[in-house]
Amino acid sequence: MLWAKKMSTSQSGEPQEQKVAEVEAKINDDFARWLECWNRDPRKNEKIAFELYQKTMIEKEISKAITAQVFAEHLEKRLNGSDPSTLKSEIQAASSLQYLLDAIYHVTEPQVVPCDN
Repeated sequence: MLWAKKMSTSQSGEPQEQKVAEVEAKINDDFARWLECWNRDPRKNEKIAFELYQKTMIEKEISKAITAQVFAEHLEKRLNGSDPSTLKSEIQAASSLQYLLDAIYHVTEPQVVPCDN
């Protein structure tokens, strides 16, 4: 999301290379702080998700579309030289992504219409 913010505010559409280290440091610092703060909290994941979505994406007005593009680029880089079915299996097995997968399948899977014969 922070990379998406940098993309949307850069004049060229691509952030300067020096911003990479800045974004990575911010991400590492935030996650370290959240994990330390909520380490024993059973709702740790939900709290981190709230921080990411509400306090980062919504309050900083980061584009969801640009965030999706950045995520897609990250997946493409991860797929480089590997078997796409492996990543697909990992994503499909991730219980934290089930809601997202259900939404995607809802709009991409063909609807089966029963025959009235």
